[in-house]
Amino acid sequence: MRVKLHIANESLLWLECTVTEAEKNIYPLLSEEAIKISKDCIAEIMRKWEVGDEEDMSQHPHDIYSKKIIKYPACFSVDINLSRIEPAQAHLPYSHMWNGYNPYSLTEEICFSDLEDIQKRYTGVDSVLEDD
Repeated sequence: MRVKLHIANESLLWLECTVTEAEKNIYPLLSEEAIKISKDCIAEIMRKWEVGDEEDMSQHPHDIYSKKIIKYPACFSVDINLSRIEPAQAHLPYSHMWNGYNPYSLTEEICFSDLEDIQKRYTGVDSVLEDD
């Protein structure tokens, strides 16, 4: 699992992980509906990768369908206290829909083995995530 983006004023992290990591660490904490949403998002990424949907891929300057991203197809918006975990599509923080007002900011890319490590790293140190 890795974190590389955040929304500072909401203390939200952008978490990317493998399907196995999602099944082990995140799905047990989600509702059946949220798990279905996550699996649907993963299936859509894999479909676009396998089909080579060049039109859709060309709209994403960060190459979200690259092999590096395919390694981490399960994406979530996670509160640093783990009180909120929402599945999301991999292109969300990179999407053109933000029109220059993207709430996500780059942060140091940090890898974690489980969600508790994320909570330990960020709880009580919200200032680390705040924009300068």
